[in-house]
Amino acid sequence: MTARTVLQRLAPRLLVALLLGFGAEGLMWAGAADRSVLDTLLVVAGIAAAALVLLDIIVRWRVRDLYGLAAVGGLFALSYSLLLNPISQQRDMQLALLTDIMGGQSLIAMGMLLLFFALAGTAGRWAWLGIPLGGGIGACWGIWLRWAPISGDWNARPASQEMLLLLGGAALVSIGLTAWVCARVSPIPTEPLKMGAYEALFAGSVVIVALYRQFDGRQIDVPVYTVLSGLAGICVAMLWYRKDSYFAWIGDPWGAKPAWAAFFATGAIFLAAAAITYPLPRIENGTLELFEIIRLIFTLFGLIWLPGLAALIGIKAVLRDIQSKPL
Repeated sequence: MTARTVLQRLAPRLLVALLLGFGAEGLMWAGAADRSVLDTLLVVAGIAAAALVLLDIIVRWRVRDLYGLAAVGGLFALSYSLLLNPISQQRDMQLALLTDIMGGQSLIAMGMLLLFFALAGTAGRWAWLGIPLGGGIGACWGIWLRWAPISGDWNARPASQEMLLLLGGAALVSIGLTAWVCARVSPIPTEPLKMGAYEALFAGSVVIVALYRQFDGRQIDVPVYTVLSGLAGICVAMLWYRKDSYFAWIGDPWGAKPAWAAFFATGAIFLAAAAITYPLPRIENGTLELFEIIRLIFTLFGLIWLPGLAALIGIKAVLRDIQSKPL
């Protein structure tokens, strides 16, 4: 196996892991500063395993549209919250289910996967839309990182403005370098991106260890965990139903073609917007403040995305069945 072949197998998986990890841990700030070394290592291994599994699903079931992308993002958010996120053990799980898990984590995971496809060159001229989107997301991130950890019963330490800039800059550099490696070793065969026996064993081992850590001496909200498992099963069922044999966003072979100018401009606007909004004070005069607006958006998204997605897929299936029948 040559060095190029190794990079073709590792670079796309590393890119997915970096994007999902930065979204779940960095953008949502899911208690990374309060974890033990063992739990931190488990989260790193868990996100690596998630990248292996999700990229296998994307390639094997040929994810081809936003419906599949949403289901993959939701599956990651639910699995991450089930197995890796200790904050879910420290706060009201009924509140966290809609706002943080089904809302914020799912929305950000979908966005990170969309960025993965954009870096793969599928965005085309739409890549420049990343600049206003990056500015908006950066502005929300600055507010969220400042106020979310000390709001309600989420007892995590807030990040400083210096940590915000360091974390965001390091993530952008790492993502950019990995995307550059993907572009250098393109075209990349998609068959090796499916999990082999050893990779499946690694992913399964991480799941077992994560489950042990979750249930070892901790108070587990069994009904909520049952609901999360059922929702993850629905995401898998939708992905299986939507699998395609003819078309996919990742073709074979896959060639990464990032729009570098748009990427660097989006990254700069993202960091600048986050730095500007981080020091803004909270509004205490009873009006709807910016932080509460962000949390409301997360809650509303958590309420509607899964049933809405299921309804849209069902409607499309019915319409396709009607169109296929002769009059």
